[in-house]
Amino acid sequence: MINFLFTLTILFFNNFFLSLFFSFFLSFLTIKCLLFLFKKYQIFQIIRKNNLNKFFKKKTIPTMGGISIFISFFVSLLIFVNFFDIHILILILFYILNLLIGFLDDFLKVYFKNCHGLSILQKFFLQNLSVLIFIYLIISNNLYFDIYNNYCYLYYILWYFLLICGINAINFTDGLDGLVILPMILVCLFLFIVSLLSSNIYISYMLGIKYIYYAKDLAIISTLMFGSCLPFFYFNFYPAKIFLGDTGSLSIGALLSSMFILLHKEFYFIIVGFLFVIEFISVVLQILYFKLFNKRIFLMTPIHHHYELSNFSEIKIVVIFWIVSLISFFLSIILFFFECINNV
Repeated sequence: MINFLFTLTILFFNNFFLSLFFSFFLSFLTIKCLLFLFKKYQIFQIIRKNNLNKFFKKKTIPTMGGISIFISFFVSLLIFVNFFDIHILILILFYILNLLIGFLDDFLKVYFKNCHGLSILQKFFLQNLSVLIFIYLIISNNLYFDIYNNYCYLYYILWYFLLICGINAINFTDGLDGLVILPMILVCLFLFIVSLLSSNIYISYMLGIKYIYYAKDLAIISTLMFGSCLPFFYFNFYPAKIFLGDTGSLSIGALLSSMFILLHKEFYFIIVGFLFVIEFISVVLQILYFKLFNKRIFLMTPIHHHYELSNFSEIKIVVIFWIVSLISFFLSIILFFFECINNV
């Protein structure tokens, strides 16, 4: 037991703190610079014309804050992560593809001063293209070495829905001040824990979990995203000074959801990312129900807007949703260690 704790401590202190602090301070400085530039060139949040007056107070808040997270995250990647591993290359490619999709959508909105950007079909097509590229690269390089025998095609389908949900769910959740950033940080923390434990052959054997040789890089990636998001939490908390925009939400959603696949923990996304899943399902149900019956289930989707239009205060909604995320996080940790106990 002492050897186990000693090994775990060595793993934890081995450049994780350094990468965390580096990404944290770089993100903080980048956000400060972007805030100055965005205000100077009036790169503000675009509000739909059919929204109620209460939403128009956000029209002078800068958007595309995901650029700051990208700069901090990517520069830190170049310093701390091994880019020569094919898993990491595919992961970063998937992240950048969705960053470009989000940036294009944000750019069109800001440039033309309207809320349209890419159409739903255009965005969905580009997202599908990125997802199919990711899955193809994983399969063609035989990287998913535990392919579940005859059930592999079911897992391919699972990957598709997990990635599409992950990309869009964070985007849907990013609608109230501070709502999305804490759940994102908690997901990063869960991925860090799983990656760290899976990265050591002795600890993974003791816990009865699968050893993944590239998991240490995934742990560092989780740390870098965690560190890049922490300063954004301060600036995005009520009253928000900046929003992620599609640039941040689509790319981070792509990164986090694909990491569950590379860690072979696909089903844990539903648990630790329960809030994101609920936000995504609320939008899908609203669209399907309206198409079938020409009626709405919710006053407005994503579901946090339903509660906002039901006269719940913005802060109250955010706090309640944070509590849901915290419960989901601790539940996922408990289930993960129960899985370890059963495997030993």
